[in-house]
Amino acid sequence: MKVIVVAFLISSFLSLKTEAAPELLDSVSVIVDQGVVLESQISELITVVKRNAVLNNQNLPSDRVLRTQAIEKLILDNLQTQMADRMGIQVSDPQLEQTIANIAKGENMNIAQFREKVSQEGVTYDTYREEIRKELILGEVRRANVRRRVYITEQEIKNLVTLIDEQGDEQAEYNLGHILIEFPPEPTDEDIQQAKTRAGKVIELLNKGSDFAKIATASSGGSRALEGGDLGWMNINSMPTLFAEAVQKNLKTT
Repeated sequence: MKVIVVAFLISSFLSLKTEAAPELLDSVSVIVDQGVVLESQISELITVVKRNAVLNNQNLPSDRVLRTQAIEKLILDNLQTQMADRMGIQVSDPQLEQTIANIAKGENMNIAQFREKVSQEGVTYDTYREEIRKELILGEVRRANVRRRVYITEQEIKNLVTLIDEQGDEQAEYNLGHILIEFPPEPTDEDIQQAKTRAGKVIELLNKGSDFAKIATASSGGSRALEGGDLGWMNINSMPTLFAEAVQKNLKTT
């Protein structure tokens, strides 16, 4: 993976007959392998996140942290989009329309009502469709990477078989959320203690009923922080064993 931070300016001269100063149209902030992340993309994502935070009465980290999260998300999305192209992953229009219909149904709306809702939020329906298409493609890339990269030990296989047996024939899906508390690759005792303290505060807030997505956005160092830590819907078979064990343990205590 090649990620290079640059300051490449795309300029336009208003007239060849005058000596007008060049007009800055956009700038490339990061080169990611065969793609780029534009400054306008970073600004647009930050604007959307802040607007949604206001609508949802959600706290956000500092502008510096938010910009870092936005850049990390755009880099990851760019890399995964390139991987999707190489893997030939596509989402057809019928698949896309069915997904949007399901989203609308989940909000007790028909398609016409849902389109109106999207428009009222300041987003064109065509733009919304393509964002959903991109999310579906990136989701498939993430699932493919999990299947390819996760090494499963014999004990983990036994644990998974046990979980499936306990689950029975049901193929229940669970909406997983993830909050990652980071510390340096070679942490000191102080780094570890600070991470434990942050984790403790997060757990305390969640136990008091705080919104998971809001806490994830403000506190998580994971790549899905700006999505509220949302990992999507998975059944016991498809989720990593670590999560499957946690889900099953939680079911036993409820």
